[in-house]
Amino acid sequence: METKYVGEHLLPGQIGHFLVLLAFFTALFSAVYYFISLKYDPERAKKLQKIARITYIVHFVAIIGMAVTLLYLLLNHYFEYNYVWRYSSTRLSTSYLVSTLWAGQEGSFILWAFWQGLIGIGLIAWVRKWESGAAGIVALSQAILLSLLIGIELGAIKIGSSPFALLREVMQDKSGFFQNPNYVSRIMDGNGLNPLLENPWMVSHPPVLFLGYASVIAPFAIAMASLFKKDYHGWIKSALPWMLFSLIALGSGILLGGRWAYESLTFGGFWAWDPVENASLVPWLGSITALHFMIIANKKKHAFLGTYAFTALAYLFVLYASFLTRSGILGETSVHSFGNDGKTIHLLIYILVFLGISLYFILKNRKQFPKKSNDDMRSREFWIMVGAVILFLSAFQITITTSIPVINAIFGTDLAPPVDPVAYYNNWQLPYALLVMLMIPVGQYFAYGRNSVKKFWRRVIFSVVVAAAFTVIIAWTAPVVEITRIAFLFAILLTAVASLDYIFRYVKKVEKAGGFITHVGFAIFLLGVLITFSNSKVVSHNTSSMDLGDPKSNRENLLLMRDSILPMDEYHLKYSNREDQGVISKYTIEFYKDKEKVDKREPVFRLNPTINRNEQMGYVYNPDTEHSLWRDVYAFITYAPEKTQGPDNSKYTLIKKSELSESDTLSFPGNFVILDELTVDSEGKGLKDVTITATVEWVTMAKRYERRLHYRVKGDKASRKNASIQELGVMMRFEGVADTPKTIELGIYEEKQDYIVIKSMIFPYINVMWAGFVIMMSGLSIAMIRRIKW
Repeated sequence: METKYVGEHLLPGQIGHFLVLLAFFTALFSAVYYFISLKYDPERAKKLQKIARITYIVHFVAIIGMAVTLLYLLLNHYFEYNYVWRYSSTRLSTSYLVSTLWAGQEGSFILWAFWQGLIGIGLIAWVRKWESGAAGIVALSQAILLSLLIGIELGAIKIGSSPFALLREVMQDKSGFFQNPNYVSRIMDGNGLNPLLENPWMVSHPPVLFLGYASVIAPFAIAMASLFKKDYHGWIKSALPWMLFSLIALGSGILLGGRWAYESLTFGGFWAWDPVENASLVPWLGSITALHFMIIANKKKHAFLGTYAFTALAYLFVLYASFLTRSGILGETSVHSFGNDGKTIHLLIYILVFLGISLYFILKNRKQFPKKSNDDMRSREFWIMVGAVILFLSAFQITITTSIPVINAIFGTDLAPPVDPVAYYNNWQLPYALLVMLMIPVGQYFAYGRNSVKKFWRRVIFSVVVAAAFTVIIAWTAPVVEITRIAFLFAILLTAVASLDYIFRYVKKVEKAGGFITHVGFAIFLLGVLITFSNSKVVSHNTSSMDLGDPKSNRENLLLMRDSILPMDEYHLKYSNREDQGVISKYTIEFYKDKEKVDKREPVFRLNPTINRNEQMGYVYNPDTEHSLWRDVYAFITYAPEKTQGPDNSKYTLIKKSELSESDTLSFPGNFVILDELTVDSEGKGLKDVTITATVEWVTMAKRYERRLHYRVKGDKASRKNASIQELGVMMRFEGVADTPKTIELGIYEEKQDYIVIKSMIFPYINVMWAGFVIMMSGLSIAMIRRIKW
């Protein structure tokens, strides 16, 4: 007999399932009609395009409906749904509840499909010449993407996993939990977010990053559409604004992630070369490569093979990044990747479909691409091309190393990923970055076509001299000491100076300065990275009298007792407060320049690092940072004792409990506790209201203390009056009457030692890096606006 369940909200889930299927089939239908329209005459093609267009709009509306439905389930805490139970919780604030929409695989696929679907709407509206091919490519990608959400089993084959699946449909019921028709009422709460994701930056980082991922399809789709039409030059004008937009969106998403890591993680930086970080960086580098080949192809009408190849690779890198992060293959090398939930083959098919389309149409048309007999080394296009290829080689090196788990899985090898990823990638990437920064000024000072070498040197010599002078100054004052880093510093400054020089000397309108401003921003960004992380330092050396166990811990950590004051670098630190709010413990550390100002409570600043004590998913230690113009001071808790309370929620903890009769003595090192006298007072009420007073003498080697403890029994209730000795940090408690006549049970409590262990770092000049990023994005935005107007 089928179980009839009580309390399940089935209708929203049924609507969600329907919308998934509707979105999938309308995307597939739209793709088919768009591709068919390519084969017909213009009149017939317009009719087919109209059908495909309407179908695509229905598809996009269905995606919006999917997102709204899932958000409705999350906000209402319908824990009978697997996705809701896995990622949401009643304790989450509304903003974090909204972010659970993309916390899991299925939700992030919906987010990706939404942005990619919106990009498709943009292509339909603004690139009508390429609509059939471009929108057809997007619709095909949408169909494959949405098939990951169908959640249908065909025999032994399961197609995707639905975000609207019920918990009882997914979870194995070994305990018989779901045999109870009213099981919903027994689900008190969901698992909630990974505590690492409970951060304001993570509310914005994933949506912006997925917008970047999604937008890379636009130039790729236009490129494929041009191959369908065999128009190898005209498409670039339409694709360039989209490529610039994807660079802005993807770059912003990556930097928001870096900001989250810097503000929330404890590795001390914004980039750790984690495989998932690498997977987002590679499509961005690939897109930059494609952009520069597009510029050459558009201006000089050659290099089309490279332009098509790199445009396709940029999108394929997005799909490969999704495979790496979602197949579970990075599970042992990255804390950010999803686990393996059976989508590996599905994601491989996704990649292979678009790899096949790219290879087929590029190879089919390659002989018809306009060609140039040779490239002169004395031309701008030559050096742009060289720089772009170096940039691609940089992306290739990152991809190969990040793909070690994939290589091991395919070839059965046992290659090990880098033990120290930061040092490994920095050493590999430094030569690429140095060469790219040298190529930029060389390319800028050459004009398109053949140039005079003498004229080039006359143009560049000023920038070389100025850059060399600034290199000496910064290397001396920052400082930068390693020879390779000094060479990199010179290349960075040469790019910045040359780009500014070119703007002031040759660019007459701001709208034409976008590329040069971008280069300035990129140079300043790298300058910030170089001088910040060449000079960042750990300042939290242990100046307390307590040993932290090993030399490294004492070298990098400082133990602070509550209300004590200890020196740290140029500051004096005081741990002044701890505030517990649910699972969050917030600590206040006051930083003083002058020790004399401690009594006046006039700190230079306060930091409030926190610990999220999530029992299910592990503790998360959140740093706090004091931001100033020239540097950041950064600190986080490396250890803090658990919150434990003594009797009556006091600040004491039990150290000894014993039975004592009159004149008995309780002893422990350096202390004696003597029960001098017991008196009973019933106030004439008999046994209904009895107060027992114990006179206790506490004796140390230096002093005697006398205290009275009270134990009152009134009816069936007992109450106590404890006694403390503040000077010793102890408390005595009359626990109760023992079974032996004229004997009491005495508890001795010690005041808890509240302390924390912190690690603190200083990051000088880090605002140079953030400023460089803003300038770089501004330059890209100016270039994009110009290309839109173009």
